[in-house]
Amino acid sequence: MTITFTGQYHEIFQLFKRTQVTLLSYQFTGKSLPTRTLQDDLNDFLALVPVDKVLEIALDYLANDQEVQDAVVYLQSPEFQKILTTVEDLQEFKDVSTFIFIFLNPQSDRENVCSVSTGG
Repeated sequence: MTITFTGQYHEIFQLFKRTQVTLLSYQFTGKSLPTRTLQDDLNDFLALVPVDKVLEIALDYLANDQEVQDAVVYLQSPEFQKILTTVEDLQEFKDVSTFIFIFLNPQSDRENVCSVSTGG
């Protein structure tokens, strides 16, 4: 049985095959793997996303779907802004935000970001 991938699935499959071949070649040659960042991986993933089509669909829903329009109105309302401000003021939110910032920016000056409590 032969499976044929087309379109984006073909691109994903090809990327997977290249990754397998690369990993095997480094394993057998004893070379260390190249360093890739999270941004490199995100860029590879986003290259597979048809951004124009996603934007077209989103704009269509925004223009024609009453529930989507209602959700946007709510997200812009003072009521939602108050909820958002309340959550952003929570120490737990600040701690998680700091953790994510440090994780995504390992070269950052950790001392000047803000303190993260360990809850102990």
